[in-house]
Amino acid sequence: MLGLYEISTKSATMLRLIGPFRISGNGSFADPRFLIYKRITGLEWDRAGRFEGEPHLTTVGGRDLVFHGGTGFKFTRFNGEVIEPRTMRTDGGSVPRLFWSLPGLDPWSFMPAFLIHDWIYMVKHCEPTVWTFEFANLVMAEAMYTMMLSGTVTMDWRVVEVVYRAVSSPLGRRVWDRPWTVEECAATLSP
Repeated sequence: MLGLYEISTKSATMLRLIGPFRISGNGSFADPRFLIYKRITGLEWDRAGRFEGEPHLTTVGGRDLVFHGGTGFKFTRFNGEVIEPRTMRTDGGSVPRLFWSLPGLDPWSFMPAFLIHDWIYMVKHCEPTVWTFEFANLVMAEAMYTMMLSGTVTMDWRVVEVVYRAVSSPLGRRVWDRPWTVEECAATLSP
């Protein structure tokens, strides 16, 4: 078990290394800075899975989209676990508009990974599940990493880590813990 000093030191070191704004280099997974950061923080999301199918989305106003399930879109994690979302309403990535101009930090670049993350959140709120907050965020980061390795988005480990840390924050936890009404579930899962 880490003492308070060790946690504070680890967090301070992480903050010096994290993010596209604080570290030079190209964001390569082979960069020694990534390997050092991984060792310091113990990150676990750098395990590739695979996507199958293409997500089918339609707009329903503003940033709201409907993901149409049943089209074969799914994510298979590195360990063989399959996550296959069904029809749901989503906004893609819930990234504050302030960050949209930064590479990889818009609501659409990682849409497949964000859909998987949103699905896990929806299921947690509306159906019995064993999925946890930590699981949802780790799977999203694995999916982002998988997209980078496939070449569909620019490879930069810092983007994955920034998004992962943001969704794992106390704000993300409050969103996860907030109970949903039957009406919210119906509107989200039966758009």
